[in-house]
Amino acid sequence: MSMKSLAATTVIRATPELVWSILTDAAGYAGWNPEVTAIEGEITTGAEITIHRRTEPRASTVRVSIHEPPGRLAFTGSGGTPDAVLEVVRTYQLIPNGNGEVELAQPLVFSGIMSGLLTRSVPDQTPVLVELGEVLKRHAEASLGLQGEPGS
Repeated sequence: MSMKSLAATTVIRATPELVWSILTDAAGYAGWNPEVTAIEGEITTGAEITIHRRTEPRASTVRVSIHEPPGRLAFTGSGGTPDAVLEVVRTYQLIPNGNGEVELAQPLVFSGIMSGLLTRSVPDQTPVLVELGEVLKRHAEASLGLQGEPGS
């Protein structure tokens, strides 16, 4: 089975609990995530949620495959194909660094028998992961009144 992995990390001046509360608030995504117009469903263990994106004509359904507050959250989807053909796992890991900051790690893994072929036609998603981390950082830090301070 073929696999492709990408990742990005962002340091956020906030607690894991604050960042977790943002990541698990389905109704709030459209307010901070430029990619998402709405999420239907509750972000909780094993739940299926439907994500509406600005750039895609149809919504996608993913499963909340990991829900370990306030440390790891993962969404698993298949892009409309059977899981054996393509499975995509987007994980958010919150790692406190002991300085009042949290590192947000975002591994994105494509696997399945056709993942190598299918991911060749998909543009590199690393810049999307980096931008999402920066947008989440700005949102979390703004909620604490940290906009414009050193390190932002």
